[in-house]
Amino acid sequence: MAFDKKEQDRKDSRDTYYWLKAHHRCTRCWKQDAYTLKGKIYCYECTEKRKEEYSLNKQKHAERHKSYIFNLINKGLCPRCRKPTDRQGKICTECLAKRRVQTKAKDIERRRKKQIENNINFPRGENGFCYLCNKRPAMDGRKLCSECYDKICANAAKGREHIDYQNQFWRQDNKLCFSKRQIKEVR
Repeated sequence: MAFDKKEQDRKDSRDTYYWLKAHHRCTRCWKQDAYTLKGKIYCYECTEKRKEEYSLNKQKHAERHKSYIFNLINKGLCPRCRKPTDRQGKICTECLAKRRVQTKAKDIERRRKKQIENNINFPRGENGFCYLCNKRPAMDGRKLCSECYDKICANAAKGREHIDYQNQFWRQDNKLCFSKRQIKEVR
């Protein structure tokens, strides 16, 4: 079996990595203690350096990717599948159809999650809980809990106080329509 230098280097670097990690050393600079209580493998300084490098690389990558997409669109190619577009839009018809199906599926999933969160799937009042709040058990022979029932009774009493039965618009309309005055016929 031939000696493979790259494989040996990989094995050595892997062994070094695990040794540094086991002895709570930074795996990047090998100098400082890595604060491994939270499962970290880098010291504070190396972590900050990595964050800066990551943000710079992320910005550069985003700019390059954006210019690449604009170039594809200007050439008349679909940015998703790199095929020529047969319409004036940015995306070809096949990718547009796929995207519509995906967004529709995501919308359905989002609505389903919302229904589960709001307990809309359960028929209100039929599962033994209050029809309004759907939290407390309903009273015997009713579909409301005692607290919601008291609130509704109080609101109904307030509503009855403000009704003026003599000046209802429909009463005035009925007086006009059904009054017993005689209508003269025009001949």
